[in-house]
Amino acid sequence: MKVFIAGAIKIKELKKIVIEKLDGIIENNFEVLLGDAEGIDSSIQKYFKSKNYRNVEIYCTNREVRNNFGNWKVISVFAKDNERGRAFYTVKDKKMANDADIGFMIWNGESEGTLNNMINLLKSHKRVCLFLNNENKLLLLKEIKDLENVILSTNLKTVSLYKKLLKKYSFQNKIENEQMKLI
Repeated sequence: MKVFIAGAIKIKELKKIVIEKLDGIIENNFEVLLGDAEGIDSSIQKYFKSKNYRNVEIYCTNREVRNNFGNWKVISVFAKDNERGRAFYTVKDKKMANDADIGFMIWNGESEGTLNNMINLLKSHKRVCLFLNNENKLLLLKEIKDLENVILSTNLKTVSLYKKLLKKYSFQNKIENEQMKLI
């Protein structure tokens, strides 16, 4: 089983539930696909290193590895020359979503990258184990509708971001919830 783990750069500490899930991944010897960013990526890298866990692959863009604390195997994904900023790293994230069997996302309700990763996984019919960091709550998302229900319980800024991402990445999903139509 290949698990794509990602989360917000703003989240620096791992909560107890996240650590329990990481320990379960170690116990099952699942292959971990992990990015090289600060925040959650770095925190999880440090945790796996402290446990001497070797079944980890670090994904980076254009051979520019920002963090690899465990000296794990690196998978480099190449972006087009004109891609900058978020688009530059989205190439790597899409590859991780494609290579994974399931996702484990640690989200603060604001991170565009984490939200985009969930959309990519769900539209590929892959489940997402979602940890809502601000609420200390774990959810299993099986389809895009499950993500929409989570979005509805957040703020208007997150709803707008979600709609923007759906349009930006040409995901043809119609939001049927009446509350969404009113916003």
